[in-house]
Amino acid sequence: MGKALRDGYRQKAFLMTKIDGRTKTEAAKQIDESLKRLQTDHVDLLQHHEVIRFEDLGMKSMGSGVILKSKTASPVECLHYALHLPASVVITGIDSMQILDQAFEAARTHKPMTAQEVSALLAKTAKAAAQGEYELFKTSTVFDSTAQHPEWLGGPSPAVEQLAPH
Repeated sequence: MGKALRDGYRQKAFLMTKIDGRTKTEAAKQIDESLKRLQTDHVDLLQHHEVIRFEDLGMKSMGSGVILKSKTASPVECLHYALHLPASVVITGIDSMQILDQAFEAARTHKPMTAQEVSALLAKTAKAAAQGEYELFKTSTVFDSTAQHPEWLGGPSPAVEQLAPH
């Protein structure tokens, strides 16, 4: 891609890259690596990848679809709940027109959830959530490449226990 961009297509392309470094140093290193590989001096969009910890609350609102397998909440309900949380942005993967329409529907119908609505949704999903079977991002390292690269977090390796999904 870098060669194509270098050969005159950069002005015609909207270019994005992702980083998952959690420190200023690691993020800067990853940005520099991307710019070098892409053979450009700027990107048009930079995204943080693997926002997966409780304090992150912005990606994987459906656990890459795993949560939907429980059949306890609809995609729109998951997105409404995610939009209810104190996140700066909610990112939903879009790989088809159906999923794009679903995201538009969630945005179009979203309104702040009441405490009663939150309680009802959590009660409806409690049994499915109890074993962690549908929340692999919480119960395994399936979505956590920082488990393999703790240096991206900027500190010593946290104790991470790999739990097998049911």
